[in-house]
Amino acid sequence: MELRPKILIAVQSQYGGHLARALVYQEILADQFRITLATVGGPPAAWFLKAVDALPDKPALFHFPGPAMAEDSRGRISFSRTTLQYCRDLGRLMQSSGGIAEFVLRLQPHLVISDFEPRIASFCLRYRVPLVTIDAHRRFYLRDCPRPPLRSPGVLRDYAGMRAAMLLMHRTGDLNIALSLFPIATRAKEATCVLPPLIRRAAFELEPRSGEHLLIYHNSGGEKQDILKQCRGIPTIVYGYQTDETIDTIRFKRSSSREFLEDLAGCRAYTSRAGFESVAEALYYGKPCTLAPQGRQYEQRMNGDHAARLGAVTTSRFDYRAAYENQRQTLIDRHWLSSAHDRFRELIVEFADPFVP
Repeated sequence: MELRPKILIAVQSQYGGHLARALVYQEILADQFRITLATVGGPPAAWFLKAVDALPDKPALFHFPGPAMAEDSRGRISFSRTTLQYCRDLGRLMQSSGGIAEFVLRLQPHLVISDFEPRIASFCLRYRVPLVTIDAHRRFYLRDCPRPPLRSPGVLRDYAGMRAAMLLMHRTGDLNIALSLFPIATRAKEATCVLPPLIRRAAFELEPRSGEHLLIYHNSGGEKQDILKQCRGIPTIVYGYQTDETIDTIRFKRSSSREFLEDLAGCRAYTSRAGFESVAEALYYGKPCTLAPQGRQYEQRMNGDHAARLGAVTTSRFDYRAAYENQRQTLIDRHWLSSAHDRFRELIVEFADPFVP
């Protein structure tokens, strides 16, 4: 008989960072809890499904349709397309609500962990299922969190877009955790715990080493032709296009968790959008980082600003040769970062205790 308490991890599946964190939650908690995974949004990426299949204590995995952000041809968030897509999907989303309710009631988890996932979180709030919310976006609510000043119409537009997205996607749980690249003070009324990024345990097993290649990761937007034009003659490894091919000195690779970390630990420099998990891993290795925040994404502007405080270079558009020549070392509190797994486990165990028979 399975005696471990049951945890449902519900994760927004559009972007890889949320999916990657779900695997880390599983990694940290599987020895003490029986884990079930639920992805909500678009179909989860193939690399995620492969990673779940490879887990030694493989959790059950379910998927439900949910709202997602739409992008334009340049990889920027499109508010008009997002609204149109949401309206088109509204009927299908409403129909799936019954399936979500039946699923949660049948599973009867002792608690739910929601990573930027509003549909299952809303059900938990309605029926008083203990709910933990966790994501990097939650920093936005903290008064002492540094953020880009609203000094231009473009930044104001991005800020308004983020507020609208958070109204759609954010719920306040019984325990709320904000992930940050550095400590941020919280006030009692904010009812939020701040933790370091929850990067993969495998990242701690590798030591940084000097290399010659530029590592590029693209999680959105079409930049392949610019990469081919700018990186010719530069030893380059590119992830994010789900293809295996070599053109001149540029090697494109399919997503692979371990191989990506090895290429990151051994790269000369790293460049990507201003996401969160892969940037935290690059900072952990002290790599020169050049970040180009995704257009019309205030959170990525904030990520870029926070990474810049730790030595990263931020830019409005990719210049791969400049990224390759960047020798500015980054610095993050490695001890603080490596404490994240234990601190997260302690929070969850303590929170779950009253709800476990």
